[in-house]
Amino acid sequence: EKARTMNAWNVAVVAVLSLMLAAEAGCAGVLPLSAGHRLGSHLGQGQFSGLPAPVSSGHLGLRGGSAPADVQDVGKQFVGYYYQTFDSNRAGLAPLYQEVSCLTFEGEQFMGQNAISQKLTGLPFQTVSHEVLTADYQPSPGGCILVMVTGKLKVDGGDNPMAFTQAFLLAPLQPQGFFVQNDVFRLCTF
Repeated sequence: EKARTMNAWNVAVVAVLSLMLAAEAGCAGVLPLSAGHRLGSHLGQGQFSGLPAPVSSGHLGLRGGSAPADVQDVGKQFVGYYYQTFDSNRAGLAPLYQEVSCLTFEGEQFMGQNAISQKLTGLPFQTVSHEVLTADYQPSPGGCILVMVTGKLKVDGGDNPMAFTQAFLLAPLQPQGFFVQNDVFRLCTF
């Protein structure tokens, strides 16, 4: 049990350090978190609008404001939306990414919205169910938000859940909103 905890912790630390470096390199000079920011405000069909819009309507309200309380709100709403969408319609995640976005999935890197969407929709399972166990949110330079998630997932109705860790760097969009600039996913094998 102690070895499992240490392995998961090591994976999480590497993911967070990678995202912190990305924050320093990629978010400098971007507008800071302020009133009116919304996650994915460019989503076309389903825009993220005011708090607290229900996810089932295709809208998720995420407004920035004074950190850190709004960082927590944005992070919680992002995590809820991301995993609900991943579990029900992976193609619906594409608008959360931009051409500058980077996904590292089990050590394999994908750049840009199309490549990331193709990877996520092409995963070799029909159904998936995520259970988020922990989620932490931190303000990061340039108005970015670092999100760290641990949890369990089941694919195709399997009986044995797999542990995972995932880290996101949410970056501000101009003139308002957020997108997933960086996404690092790892299954925790013990």
